[in-house]
Amino acid sequence: MADGGTRHSNRWSCGPAAGRADLSRTGALVIRLAGELDLSNAAALAGWLAGLAADEIVLDLTDVRYLAACGAREVGAFVTLVTARGARLRVVEPAEPLVRQVLSLAGALVPDPSGGAPP
Repeated sequence: MADGGTRHSNRWSCGPAAGRADLSRTGALVIRLAGELDLSNAAALAGWLAGLAADEIVLDLTDVRYLAACGAREVGAFVTLVTARGARLRVVEPAEPLVRQVLSLAGALVPDPSGGAPP
């Protein structure tokens, strides 16, 4: 896919990162991000995420391997946007401990009542 970020209705890809958004059986919008979120793709990620909306959203970061400060800022901005819209949000934490730490420092992690299990 294009390096500048390719936007589809439910898929996104830019450099070393990718995203996919699908409806779950329960009707929640499940957004899965994977790869490396950094300066090369943070702006494209922000644009793609801003176009996604639902009453219930699961943001699955399990497969994010690297997260630069700019990527954490965009994830945090999306968390703020979703909660400001009044949607229910669940964030599935990344497997990578350093990525979890960056998200935590950025304030982008919200308590997960399900214990963090992927959807």
